[in-house]
Amino acid sequence: MNFLAHVYLSRHDEELMVGQMLGDFLERGWRDRLPPRVVEGVNLHHKVDRFTDTHNVFARSRKRLGDDLRLYAGVLVDIFYDHFLAQSWARYHPAQPLPEFSAEVYATLERHSGSLTGRFLRVFPSMRAHDWLAGYARLEVIDRVLQGVSRRLSRPNPIPSGGLALRAHYAALEEDFHEFFPELEAFVGSLR
Repeated sequence: MNFLAHVYLSRHDEELMVGQMLGDFLERGWRDRLPPRVVEGVNLHHKVDRFTDTHNVFARSRKRLGDDLRLYAGVLVDIFYDHFLAQSWARYHPAQPLPEFSAEVYATLERHSGSLTGRFLRVFPSMRAHDWLAGYARLEVIDRVLQGVSRRLSRPNPIPSGGLALRAHYAALEEDFHEFFPELEAFVGSLR
């Protein structure tokens, strides 16, 4: 799962949310610098990633993308699943519109800026300014996200063509997401 799903699964617990966001931006010595509840959020991030990466529905979604995208299919499906969560936000979180939730997340991260790593602080201004979380609902934003991920890799890759694969398999991937996500929610609920 990508950013939106991770913060959604934090259930408005600010320190868990911060840890969930930092899960992919850790630096040497991070565990000693962070408050214990933020560390729990980082650990939750990693548990969510392990559950997702080993789930049979997630594997089915990766296979849908074909051999050309095989090496990057996990990253792509993570992003696609955030798109489907954003698209169906009212189904999973009817009490709060996505733009309001997104603004709340950015405000929370701002309040906890002392716990944020340097790597995360470098991307956070762009994340907030361009509202990445709510933006996942739009396909053109997914295309930009894929371009950004591609540029961060050191070698040429087919990640930008992931948007075409998403469009080609949209209905099947969306169905996979709606089968998978309640199981992920149940898994996270079982950890509490």
